[in-house]
Amino acid sequence: KKEFLIKFCVKSGPDITPPIIQATIPVNKAILKYGTTETPFTVYVNEPAECKFDYEDKNYQDMGNEMSCETSLEDVKNIGWPCFANLTRLNKDENKIYIKCKDQPWLPAENDSQRNINSESYVYILYSSKETLKINSISPSGIITGGFEPVSVDLKVETSGGINNGVSVCSYSFSNDDNMITFFDSYSNSHKQTFSTIMSGDYQINIMCKDDAGNEALDNTN
Repeated sequence: KKEFLIKFCVKSGPDITPPIIQATIPVNKAILKYGTTETPFTVYVNEPAECKFDYEDKNYQDMGNEMSCETSLEDVKNIGWPCFANLTRLNKDENKIYIKCKDQPWLPAENDSQRNINSESYVYILYSSKETLKINSISPSGIITGGFEPVSVDLKVETSGGINNGVSVCSYSFSNDDNMITFFDSYSNSHKQTFSTIMSGDYQINIMCKDDAGNEALDNTN
């Protein structure tokens, strides 16, 4: 049996520093799926706090959107105390959100002047995908003739659009279920999977490609 001694150090004196936003979900400067106009988001602060946000840079008291913050000591996560909200109006290529927080939420109203507020906003940015992800071509298709069975076939897919000119991960399946298998050569806009033991017969291959923003493209070939 091993025993561990943990010490917590508390700095005496008044709290004079405003809250610090340590992390966000989605991460700052993430790219959203094409067509997304709203999304839930979370910020993590280094101390219990009340947070607000707005789509313009304003003073804390003038910000129009309050976040739902967990402020009890037992609410702390590995990266801080979470505050939750839902973002809307995400209809620009670059969407800026301004966030400010106010610490010591346990203080009564008459001690409000003792609470620290961020003087500068935390600028949170979400980018929008400019177009959908597309599957431009799938080869081979139609009737394939070869020599002796089994034959070797290279399945090739070309993609475009999405967040980075078609860079994505493609998967395939020979059935209509969700058990998709990732192409051996993927995470690009050119994808290839080699089948070395194909026997004669009819095949329908379902193909799904997905980029880092969640844009998806679906297709099938016979």
